[in-house]
Amino acid sequence: SLALMVSWVRGLQRRITGGGGVGVRRSATTMSSKPGAAARVNQAVKFGVVPGENRGNNPDLLFDPPVVREDPYFWLRDDTRKSDKVIDYLKQENAHCTAATAHIESFSEEIYHEMKSHLKETDQEVPYPWGSLGWRYFTRTLEGKSYKLHCRTQSESILEADLQGDAIDVVLDENEVAKDQSYC
Repeated sequence: SLALMVSWVRGLQRRITGGGGVGVRRSATTMSSKPGAAARVNQAVKFGVVPGENRGNNPDLLFDPPVVREDPYFWLRDDTRKSDKVIDYLKQENAHCTAATAHIESFSEEIYHEMKSHLKETDQEVPYPWGSLGWRYFTRTLEGKSYKLHCRTQSESILEADLQGDAIDVVLDENEVAKDQSYC
């Protein structure tokens, strides 16, 4: 997504300009004195089979007995997205990031457009057979759309021109699923 790519570019720029990337070591005191640094609150977190909790459909893959690990940042987990403490912390971190990278904003846009110019936005995979009914499945991406189309066909052709219109069924359009979502 655009936000993820801009974030990656900003990280790259910080490394290029000496803002603390590969090869730059920071002590624990330097990190904790940073404005907006997350508080470390140790909490024991269990991994594996925990009585009374649903840990998935395949209990054979879980640790039994469970393994306990200390997680100093577990307090940041907010599955309901309603914790004022976590939301305020994330807003502070976003404001800090924006302020720290404001001087290179135009550079990040330039890099984003350069990277995007090298991508083939309209593309599709080669159809692969699945099941016994003769269907072949593939995904395709369309220019200007953020998400994939999952399609199927009974055509034996792999030519893009033959995989258009009535020759294919769109099984799932991720763009339609994400259309009314505020974040997806």
